[in-house]
Amino acid sequence: MHVWTSHGIDYMRLLDLQGTDVGRSKSPVAAVLQPLANEALLFLVTFIIFNKVMRGAWQGYINIATVHAIPVILGLYFLWRMVFPWEQRAPWLYMLWKVLAAPSYAVDFNAGYVGDLLTSLVRVSVPFVFSIIYVCISIGAWLTNRMDWAISTSDTWWSEDFFCTSILVPVLTLLPLWIRLVQCLRRSVETGQRWPHMGNALKYTSAMAVIAHGTFQPELRHNPIWIGCFVGATLFQFAWDVFQDWGMLEVTWHQGKFQRAAEAKKGSSAVAHARNESVFNLFTDVTVRLRNKRMLGPAWVYLAVMLFNLAFRFAWTLTLLPADPKSLQDPSLYSTLMRHIGPVVAAAEIVRRMVWGFYRLEWEQITLIQKLAAAEEGNPVESPSRPRPAAKLIDVETADDEDDDDSDEDNELSPLNIDAAIDGTDDVDPCDWTRCLPRDLLDTLSSSACVSSWEAKLRLIESIAFAGMVLVVLIVAAYPAFSSSS
Repeated sequence: MHVWTSHGIDYMRLLDLQGTDVGRSKSPVAAVLQPLANEALLFLVTFIIFNKVMRGAWQGYINIATVHAIPVILGLYFLWRMVFPWEQRAPWLYMLWKVLAAPSYAVDFNAGYVGDLLTSLVRVSVPFVFSIIYVCISIGAWLTNRMDWAISTSDTWWSEDFFCTSILVPVLTLLPLWIRLVQCLRRSVETGQRWPHMGNALKYTSAMAVIAHGTFQPELRHNPIWIGCFVGATLFQFAWDVFQDWGMLEVTWHQGKFQRAAEAKKGSSAVAHARNESVFNLFTDVTVRLRNKRMLGPAWVYLAVMLFNLAFRFAWTLTLLPADPKSLQDPSLYSTLMRHIGPVVAAAEIVRRMVWGFYRLEWEQITLIQKLAAAEEGNPVESPSRPRPAAKLIDVETADDEDDDDSDEDNELSPLNIDAAIDGTDDVDPCDWTRCLPRDLLDTLSSSACVSSWEAKLRLIESIAFAGMVLVVLIVAAYPAFSSSS
């Protein structure tokens, strides 16, 4: 938030946070940091006490039931804080609900952004669900006076039970990717366009296919084909970050030999000039360069961020793969390494997603400003929810005469006000939970204005077929694990 504010990025309007307690606060950063610091301090103190008691401290003064009451009470407190005070939590919970209920709701930039954040929180969501299960088991043990049952299941159930390893953990791992997939398909139906929404859906499909096969069939992780697919899917995600989500690199298309020869048929001199062209020009039709409009620093910062994102994209995909149960009896170098550095890599993924958010909102603001400028000139523009990099068709000789030695200071974009670029605010109460019941996808889409053209109807059919094929891939990946267990 501090980075966005200091560089003139209006994250409040871009993320539609005006109706939240953060948006109403005079100091949004303090409104986030103060309760976060209080909760973190409480968790740290509770963790130290619980850890010392479990190691034998204060033995004779506290029994085992009281020991397990410490994390249970803490878990119940955090669950209570997630809901109350209701006036502050309702807008956030409704925001999260619209994402989890995808594709029952229209997908705006806020919903897509939250969905992307969930894909980085897999290593957080799995322990969170374990904590809820632990609280339920402990409460049940107290009610039945079976504390030995709670102690024995808390360690073994999570790592050895079939329901946990083959159903719960894979679902928690794949669910955020599935949510983003159906969000992209919904956007394709709403806009009536395949690109870039189908391409974005394909990105999440590739990640789901690789992770599903690696999760349900751990022996495939040493297969060269799976490793190649893993590398390809990760590079796909990296390229999408750079070209689509961030728009850092601009692709410029030049007129090559064949194009200029075709355009020069009307003039004999131009045709003769095309015949004298070198064959090398056939390979110089595309130029990729860093975009000129930048708000978050000089060019070298953007290059460093791209390298950082590439490295930790691979690390993020590895964290999505749960440990192989067989590695507990015969640990390999990979499983041993992941057990030690897994938490560190998971924390690094949170940092990577934070950096991703910096440049994602920067590109969204730049695109909105370009949309406003084009609207003032009377030129139609595409929806900015997933903007594509600018592409120009220029002549090679004209491009050679241009001066490309502009300094970083000249290329940096000054802070801009996007009030005029963003449409009017939503007059609907964000806390109106009567609108929170998800409807059937077909009923929702067919009753909305988005499916009014034949293009949108065709996209709906394509999206249903796309989602069906993804489900088939997941079933094929999971079938060996379930067939062997039966």
